[in-house]
Amino acid sequence: MGLMHFAASAHVHESTLNPGKYYRNNLVGLLNLIEAARRYGPVPLVFSSSCTVYGNKRKSPISEASSLKPINPYGNTKAMAECLLADFDAGYEMPYVALRYFNAAGAAPIHPA
Repeated sequence: MGLMHFAASAHVHESTLNPGKYYRNNLVGLLNLIEAARRYGPVPLVFSSSCTVYGNKRKSPISEASSLKPINPYGNTKAMAECLLADFDAGYEMPYVALRYFNAAGAAPIHPA
């Protein structure tokens, strides 16, 4: 049995205009989810993270081992979520994997919510 978490507020520009929404949804929501899962024993988790955790890298390709330096609230919430998951894994043996997606086909038009 495992858990897959792919829900989040996910617009970089909107996150700069409404950071509270992003911290509540992306971090508090994740914390509530893994606290509930922990009650049923260690449950491995697949987490939908983002390439925004790397910030603006000047070197390509970017390695998974590259330092995390997010530059906006959305990236911050994803990096903090990965830290939260690492702490729960260390403290409660709740293994996880974080998927850091990149745009595969280019940028899409921005439509602020």
